[in-house]
Amino acid sequence: MIIAFTARHIAQAAFPPGARQHALDSLQLIFRGLHPRLAIGPALAGADPLPAEAAVRADVPVQLLTPAAGSGPAGPKDVPKPFYDLATARRTEVVRISAAFSDDAEPTLLARPILKKAHDSLDEEEELVVLDVGSANDDENDPAALLAKLAELNGHLVLRLDPTVAKHRLPVAFVAMPYGSRTEAAPPMKGYESDETWFRIIVPALVDRGYRPFRAGYELGRESIDLTMLREIATSDLFVADLATLNANVLWELGVRHAWRPHGSLLVAPEGTLPPFDVDHMPVHRYRRRLREVPERDAIMGIRTVREALARSRPGDLTSPVFVALPGLREVVLPKRAEEREVASAEAMADLVEEISIASDLRAEDRLAAVSDRIEETDLPDASRRTLHRQVGLAYLTLGNYEKAAASLEPLASADTDLTDIILQQRFALTLIHRVAADEAERLQNLLRAVKLLTTLDERYPQSAETLSLLGSAAKQTLQAGGSMESHMEKAISAYRKGLMADPANYYPGINLIALLRLRGQHFGSAEDLEEVKEIVPVVRFAVKNSSEAPDSGWLRATLGELALHRHLLAEEPEQDLLTEAIGHYAAAARGANGEQRKSMRRQLEFFRRAGDPPEVIDRLLALVPEADA
Repeated sequence: MIIAFTARHIAQAAFPPGARQHALDSLQLIFRGLHPRLAIGPALAGADPLPAEAAVRADVPVQLLTPAAGSGPAGPKDVPKPFYDLATARRTEVVRISAAFSDDAEPTLLARPILKKAHDSLDEEEELVVLDVGSANDDENDPAALLAKLAELNGHLVLRLDPTVAKHRLPVAFVAMPYGSRTEAAPPMKGYESDETWFRIIVPALVDRGYRPFRAGYELGRESIDLTMLREIATSDLFVADLATLNANVLWELGVRHAWRPHGSLLVAPEGTLPPFDVDHMPVHRYRRRLREVPERDAIMGIRTVREALARSRPGDLTSPVFVALPGLREVVLPKRAEEREVASAEAMADLVEEISIASDLRAEDRLAAVSDRIEETDLPDASRRTLHRQVGLAYLTLGNYEKAAASLEPLASADTDLTDIILQQRFALTLIHRVAADEAERLQNLLRAVKLLTTLDERYPQSAETLSLLGSAAKQTLQAGGSMESHMEKAISAYRKGLMADPANYYPGINLIALLRLRGQHFGSAEDLEEVKEIVPVVRFAVKNSSEAPDSGWLRATLGELALHRHLLAEEPEQDLLTEAIGHYAAAARGANGEQRKSMRRQLEFFRRAGDPPEVIDRLLALVPEADA
């Protein structure tokens, strides 16, 4: 995908306080969500660099088009001053184009070269999207407006954003949807990547229609559900429910909205979703996508679907089956707060939740840190502050910063002495497993804490696939870090065995169970373990073969490589073909893996070697997997 962006002549005085920052956030979300291969736009005197700045901040490669005269390659010196810093960014290129493209040329002469440059840059089957950033009061002959019109005439998707509207004046669209990877969903939705829909369909469509998209992003916690969630469900101008995975929380929130408000609800769902009877007779707008991603063309079709549904809706349209069935029913009005301070607290809570969500979506750790400081400066009740710190900690987890996640979550987990918040305790255990330690002794202590906590959770809340996976991982890594071979080997095996029995379609506990049983059977003399391995290998091979993951997924290829390795080492006469197969899969997995994944692959192989597997075999595989920072 290529995004061609426009740069209208907008005076700074046209921006109300905070409007430009909100517009920048919205544009970054669009660039990050659509993640184009390239963004192309003009760098003209007097034009606002807002869309170019958003693309650079989203780490998208940018071509700034300049009409500057000269010979040879263009550079930062050839763009107007407001664009200079952007032109020096790591992934920005300045491109000199036709002399007809100039600041004082006819508007059509300014628009056509931009569109042509974008068209010429498209690869086969690649889509072009135009991002039109400007005020509704702009001159219709502005080159940016003409560029958008030309793009639409050519059938391209055009997204519009008016950066001069103050944030508080934008209608709010509350989005109820699952978030993250839905590992708990039943097949065929297991592993569904919910955020793909949020970033690639819902956000662009809502921003284009002039809404301010809002989702809580993470579980808010029982203590504040009435303070934030219910308030947003009741008062938002638009309520969007994504029925993907038929998530119980989403259906509950939709039920509340239908019971309270007759208007302003929109239902969306991926193709193939069968909604429950209670909502099936209401319009459900379908979008197409894959399990783990929204391909480029499907994203554009989905945006058009949602945008057109919003364009067709009218303020008085009944969208609640409750109010359709009971025409005389009155709309629910929430009780007014008795004190102004309570009103201010509720608004402050909602603003902070929204800021955490935006900071997480933009992967802006500095903004999360600033929110943490603001939380402590507010006079919110203690329960609300705890909920917000929980949100910040979970956001840090999604960014892979286990240190900062632990700093936010550990005080909350310690205060939860009865372990009533299972999600909080699981996430805190995850930080213990992955956080960076000063030395191996500290890492071992962290892992032992995780094992103890997760063992208690498993006893109190049995059969939790998440707890069992974490417990198996913590116990296995405790072994790798030098923990007791006997006790932690058995604990890891037990956790992975329970996890496989609870979900045979999940290859993760299965492949780890095979590894530990084989090591114990071959190197510590347990013949029963080897018999169990023979029974499990076909189950895990079937799970991998029928996985919904992309065939080139790093974890899938690493699992296929490890399966081939185990079969090679289990054979009475080592089979060279199986070792060759393992080498091929490990090489492919390493090419597509990030640093943390490569680190995990190496740790597993090094564990096999220490446990007694032949170094001449393991070292060949280790050579294929570079160090994490390589």
